[in-house]
Amino acid sequence: MVRDTLADMQCARAAGVTAIAVSYGYSDLSVFELGADTVIDDFVELASVLRV
Repeated sequence: MVRDTLADMQCARAAGVTAIAVSYGYSDLSVFELGADTVIDDFVELASVLRV
């Protein structure tokens, strides 16, 4: 799941899927406080993060 808020990361965890945060978005928290498995700056990075 690729999203930008703490609630999104919690949903990913609850669903048992990888939590990927984008470094831009609307979160009140720092992207590094969201608890994501990884952070990307651009969707171009997604393929390498997912190793596809």
